[in-house]
Amino acid sequence: MLLRPKNTLDIITFGHPDLVQPSAPVDRVDQEIRELVRDMLRTMYKAPGVGLAAPQVDVLKRICVVGFDEDGRHEELALINPRITGYFGQESGYDEGCLSVPGIHSVVFRPSGIMVEGISLQEEPIRFQAEGFMARVLQHEIDHLDGILFVDRLGPAEREKLAQQLARLEARTQKKCKTAERRA
Repeated sequence: MLLRPKNTLDIITFGHPDLVQPSAPVDRVDQEIRELVRDMLRTMYKAPGVGLAAPQVDVLKRICVVGFDEDGRHEELALINPRITGYFGQESGYDEGCLSVPGIHSVVFRPSGIMVEGISLQEEPIRFQAEGFMARVLQHEIDHLDGILFVDRLGPAEREKLAQQLARLEARTQKKCKTAERRA
């Protein structure tokens, strides 16, 4: 993992093979993990985004961060080894985008509420329910940890509408990957 100035990280894009790999659980929350979370938050805010999963910065570990303003307050969360243990509420559509799929967005249908388990940065187990926008963002980020992108959740017709844009992005990403391999 290469750090950029001011501890921001490079976000990998659609077509990078690591985006579709499942992430490994974190065994121990140590200083390295805490620093990664800090750098992920900085990267997410700078991008700007509202969520970021470790695979998006080419770290295949089950870590995600979320941060946004809603109803006059700032919501921020870092989760280690998160998993969704249940769903509730109505399924609704929302126009989603992704820092790893820049310039492309589409309506994705997801349940309005989830139950989540994970570990805090203090290595304490946490369990909570999330609803609305927080639930949507967490579902999107936890999908990343399982190698799933929001475009994988689209129906065939919508995926076909985006096919050319996705193909161009994938070609650019693969070209970057090949260039990086030659330099290594």
